[in-house]
Amino acid sequence: MFFTHSFLEGYQTGDLIVSYLIGTVFIGDIIHRGYKTSGERNKLTAYCGVIALILLAVIYVGLIYLGASVSSYYPKGYRKKSVITWYC
Repeated sequence: MFFTHSFLEGYQTGDLIVSYLIGTVFIGDIIHRGYKTSGERNKLTAYCGVIALILLAVIYVGLIYLGASVSSYYPKGYRKKSVITWYC
């Protein structure tokens, strides 16, 4: 019950699936660019991971701030789907 609700209502489900797909593209491109040894690949992958972590942190902190700042405009029992469809 909780998993189904979270999967259908959650926003982060796409992040997990896309991260696996884009990760294979990154690793393939790293190998294609000539980084043959595992040490070089690991170093570059860690560097890309740190950049991605920083950028995702900025995005999610912004989303948290946005959600916290506009939550007072809606009643407590308001559903997320109602808010999204009201704006569309």
